[in-house]
Amino acid sequence: MFMRLRRYGIGVLVSLSVLLSLMACSSSSDKPAGQGYNAVAAMESSHSEESWDAIEPIEIKDLPTGAAAMIQAVKDYKQAVESEDQESAAALAREIVGLWKAMEAKVKTMDRVLHQELTSDIVLLLAETSTKPWDRDRLIQLDYKLYQSFRDVKQKIQHS
Repeated sequence: MFMRLRRYGIGVLVSLSVLLSLMACSSSSDKPAGQGYNAVAAMESSHSEESWDAIEPIEIKDLPTGAAAMIQAVKDYKQAVESEDQESAAALAREIVGLWKAMEAKVKTMDRVLHQELTSDIVLLLAETSTKPWDRDRLIQLDYKLYQSFRDVKQKIQHS
């Protein structure tokens, strides 16, 4: 009898584990794209108003200047989102993409992982900026993550 209960208990635990694993792996269309290149795929498959490919790189003097301009654009973006100025936020998202396109090759040579994370986050920021209705908290969260990442870029530049 004890062995039968033990097998039954183990069976239930295994079943629950499988069920929870499947629930964690399932995706929902109302959730934002995940990390890494999933965000890139989400951007490419979406019909957002802004096209990544249509945004030209912004000319920068050098990498430190680009990093400083990026940090300022990210700060300005957060202010636009907080004041719910969608037009300014969209323009700043395009500026962030343009700055990134100008500096991404150099960042990639410094730190490939950071480059990948930044690309993913910027693509996601552009896509979610043109999503209606806005998820204000999500946009601020993405902005803050970009701000911290570009502070790291700036430090890496100073130490190289």
